[in-house]
Amino acid sequence: MFKKILALAFALLLCFGLISCSNDTLEVPEGMQSATLDGEPFYLFVPQNWTPNLSSGVSGAYISSSDTILVSARHFTVADGLTLDDYMANCIAGYEATYDSFEMGEQVAAVLGGEDAVRLSYKVKKSEKELTCFQISTLCRGEIISLFAYCDSAHYDTYKEDFDQIVKQFRLAEKTSASVAPVIDKHTPDGMKIASGENLEYVFYVPSAWVCNPENGMSEAYFSADDKSNVSVTSYVPEGTVSPQDYFAEAEKRYQELFGEYTRTKEETRTVADRKACTYYYTVKDGENTFCMMQTLFSYNEMIYSITYTATDKNFEGHMNDVEAMLRAFRFR
Repeated sequence: MFKKILALAFALLLCFGLISCSNDTLEVPEGMQSATLDGEPFYLFVPQNWTPNLSSGVSGAYISSSDTILVSARHFTVADGLTLDDYMANCIAGYEATYDSFEMGEQVAAVLGGEDAVRLSYKVKKSEKELTCFQISTLCRGEIISLFAYCDSAHYDTYKEDFDQIVKQFRLAEKTSASVAPVIDKHTPDGMKIASGENLEYVFYVPSAWVCNPENGMSEAYFSADDKSNVSVTSYVPEGTVSPQDYFAEAEKRYQELFGEYTRTKEETRTVADRKACTYYYTVKDGENTFCMMQTLFSYNEMIYSITYTATDKNFEGHMNDVEAMLRAFRFR
């Protein structure tokens, strides 16, 4: 349940530069269909009998709603000095801290979208269910692009051919200049613009001065090229009935295990989109750098939503008025 929320915090610390890019068109391979959000720097194709799932703002698809058989693809701009080996090592540490058990398979050279990559195979246990997984990641044009696969171990052999075909047909998109014209609607507050895609059930508004690209499928924005303070929106489907408070309590355990220094500084309640929300403030250290995070969690339609603001300790307070404005303006369609 908490793997995605852990990955969110981890990715925010690795990446203080958010990407703006757009896709050109690419012919869909025979027998396949697209499972890719608009604006991604890659194309994820899956067999026709799979179900694309783009509702959470992540490119992905699944084959079964009752068993865990799914794929997803993500990307982020790397921090200065981060190597692909560093990233894979960090992922392994995150998996070890997140799952009930983690069994390393092999880490070997691979190819993803025609680029040199690293493939990590592993098994995990989650709520007594064993999953066979792999991750293929490449560092290309200053971005880490990853394809993830998770499968109930009992069914992996059945769908291995599907997974192999998904890897084979994965493509990288040509990077082009995305339009930076602000997107607004009749509800847009003065001095703000939309930073979320039109296919989502919510609208995320940010101040006009912040940098975003709602066409890239990621609900996120950063302050400037020099100050990469950023705010992002993610949503998760919890296992069973879970309150935002319970969700964060469990996620916090993973933060404490993953980060060398983690300190929660305060918490408060607020209202976001007419929903009762909880906001947690905490700091973490990454080497010599201290990052401050403000994570606001609330429930809507049986999903947990997280609006997370991340900045260096030097810049954190300076953008607080903007972040508060984003929270006040956030709404569901």
